[in-house]
Order: sequence, then structure tokens, then C-alpha cells
Amino acid sequence: MVGEFEDNRVARDDWPAFKPKTPFGQMPVLEVDGEMMGQTVAICNYLAREFGLYGKTALETFHVDEVVCLVNDFIMATVKVMYEKDEARK
Repeated sequence: MVGEFEDNRVARDDWPAFKPKTPFGQMPVLEVDGEMMGQTVAICNYLAREFGLYGKTALETFHVDEVVCLVNDFIMATVKVMYEKDEARK
């Protein structure tokens, strides 16, 4: 069962002051028992393990990681397209 949590959002104007407190100076961040954790995939894997969603066997865990990596590849390709300056290549 999920315990209580606070969903704290950082306003754009508050980001410069908050950034030095984050791992790697990036968001998202998960704070558990006073420890700040960074990196989206690492946070997702941590939560999946904590709540029994990460697979019961090494093979099931592999398949979870496989899908996460595929989604990450897709996101990275999308970001490249978004920032491509050459309209013909875009």
C-alpha cells in the first residue's frame, strides 16, 4: 500500500534557487527520507522495486528494462527532431 506523500511542484521562478539542491541540477527529483534521488529511469526502477512492479524473475525484470529503454530511445529521437534547425532534415 502506498503511504502518504507530498506532490511538490517547483515554479519556474523558484527553479534557480532550487536547482543547486538537486542531484545533477536536474528534474525530476524524488525525495525519500530526506534523500534526493535523480534521473527518471532510476526513480521509476526504484519505485517499481518498492511496490513490487519490477518483475519477480530476472527475465521479467529484463522485459521491464527493455521497454523502458525503448521508450527512452523514442524520447531521445523525438527531442532531436524538435531541436533540428535544418527544416529539410526535420
